[in-house]
Amino acid sequence: MKIRGRQDSSAPAQAAGKLLGVRPEREKDSKRFGALMHWAYGTGWGAARGVLAALGLPAPAATATHLALVWGTEQVILPALEVAPPATQWWAKELAADAWHHLVYAGVTGAAYELLGHARRTCHIRPSGHGR
Repeated sequence: MKIRGRQDSSAPAQAAGKLLGVRPEREKDSKRFGALMHWAYGTGWGAARGVLAALGLPAPAATATHLALVWGTEQVILPALEVAPPATQWWAKELAADAWHHLVYAGVTGAAYELLGHARRTCHIRPSGHGR
């Protein structure tokens, strides 16, 4: 946002507010709610990436599916809740930036998942109280 000189997006917080019946009154509370919803949304979708791997999808397929689910859900839910216009009404530059952000999110989440899995497979730490 700072690089492109644009303001925070309020659409995710507005969507969550509609779904949860939350309407922060002060701007400070609205920003806090928006940050909380952003983190909750990202964390929830991060967990979904783990589910895709648990289903047996290879890493590249799991990451591609994750990207499609995360970005696709945004493209359906936000317009359905009337907090953002459909992608067909976006400027190409905005659509490209949004796609890039979701691509980075899915790629980094997939890489982190794989790195954590690799560390778990190669690190032989015994739980306390076992293997004395």
